[in-house]
Amino acid sequence: MSQSGKTVRKGLSRFSSHQYKRARRPIILIVEGKNSEPAYFDWLKQKSLIKEDFNLKVEKSTGATSAKNLLSRAERIRKNNPEAIVCVVLDRDRNSSEILDALRKWQLQHSAQTRVAISIPKFEIFLLMHYMSVDGLNTPEVIDATMEKIQPGYKRQKLPKMVGCGIENVYQAIDAAKLKKNQLPERNAYDLAVLVEFLIREKV
Repeated sequence: MSQSGKTVRKGLSRFSSHQYKRARRPIILIVEGKNSEPAYFDWLKQKSLIKEDFNLKVEKSTGATSAKNLLSRAERIRKNNPEAIVCVVLDRDRNSSEILDALRKWQLQHSAQTRVAISIPKFEIFLLMHYMSVDGLNTPEVIDATMEKIQPGYKRQKLPKMVGCGIENVYQAIDAAKLKKNQLPERNAYDLAVLVEFLIREKV
């Protein structure tokens, strides 16, 4: 009996059973970029496209963005967050095949807890798939120029606004990235498609 005269059931939290929600699994994204990648995944959150049982956190670049540094950071975060799924998102850039292979091997070793998404040649190729066919868009320069046409000022800000896009466009990009014609040595966003599909809710 409490001082107010109401009976208090021992062992219960201050939340009633109907208020309780199952804990959401932490998803930690370690991204190479400071602008484009965080802005895109934040947009997915703002549009309520992330699965309800996921608690997505984006770890922005800290300055050391080589694949080797990202791998070291990801492993440290993985060890400190055993309940989380740790995802590494980066461009191929000038990273050696050896360190990219090391990232793949790390993901395989901890497959239940990790994801790796390497975009070729850069992250923006997946953004463009939300809007259009990417046939022939195989270099960073051409991709940047095309992004500039879609969103004037993009080259300066590197902040995708995803104007006019919704879940249909996201699935359009996923489907495009899975096409064999887009899985080329010079153009490939398949990893990103798999990661985003894992993160977002299904179309209603």
